[in-house]
Amino acid sequence: LFQSPDVRYEVAVGTSPLGQQERDYTDLGTDVSSVTLDDLTLAVGGVYYVTVRAINDAGLATYGSSPPVFVDPFDPDAGRVYDGTSSATAARFTSTMDEAACAWEGFQDLQSSLAVTRVGLGTAAGATDISGGFGDGEP
Repeated sequence: LFQSPDVRYEVAVGTSPLGQQERDYTDLGTDVSSVTLDDLTLAVGGVYYVTVRAINDAGLATYGSSPPVFVDPFDPDAGRVYDGTSSATAARFTSTMDEAACAWEGFQDLQSSLAVTRVGLGTAAGATDISGGFGDGEP
């Protein structure tokens, strides 16, 4: 069997697998394995799929679509962090030099949920210069 050596790739963006509602197929050429699409007008809260179409010299095509991508440009809602094991036992001072305890509450993301919770220890708000952080999942 003879197979066509050149495969041309096209990409589209839609609101369903194989859809083209947001961006019709755009020719990417033959020597490409990734692309960044710009000038899109995606809606906040919208769900989109990217579809790649591969076409050989004989005009035969195959398609593949991404998993759904949810548009959420908003940061999660900030919660509160306490030194100590709860808000009831929050401490301002400690005599222990080799451990630290903290508790938190109220962090949430109503649009797409929280995927990762990470905890770090630092000498300033938001810093992790003492402990680089640990938690569940990867950022």
